[in-house]
Amino acid sequence: MRKIFMAVALIGLSLALSSCLQLGASSPKQQERVRQAISQAGLSLANAFNAGKSEVVAAFYQEDAVLMPPNSLLVSGKPGILRFWQSFMGSTTWRELNLQIFKIKYETELAVEMGTYTLRTKASEQSPITTENGKYAVTWALQGDGTWKIVADIWNANQ
Repeated sequence: MRKIFMAVALIGLSLALSSCLQLGASSPKQQERVRQAISQAGLSLANAFNAGKSEVVAAFYQEDAVLMPPNSLLVSGKPGILRFWQSFMGSTTWRELNLQIFKIKYETELAVEMGTYTLRTKASEQSPITTENGKYAVTWALQGDGTWKIVADIWNANQ
């Protein structure tokens, strides 16, 4: 009985150690590829946002993603996220989003992007430009086709 227990314990320990090694096994090259892919996706998302293309923005989100906007209820699922961005973009005649990534942490199939943003908007042609500075965290998931999609998105203003 003791031999069986030891065998099971050794198997469990070796599985735990191998999974720990796999989590930290990404090479610097892989880290850089992930950083570049997510940076490019973020730039493309900001460009679509600035152009008022809510459908393109929503396409960056996974089907079961969650959006956690400031002073708002949680938005769950791609259809709700699309409606949120349509509503936001419909409330402005001009918008400009600039993202500054300061950290991307990558482990296996998830990456967390952290950064700051500047959002400038105009509610109407006659209204002045308003500026909001803030910070954000986005969790990205690696998809089967090698692309990255957002699974969680949260931000808030500095003021």
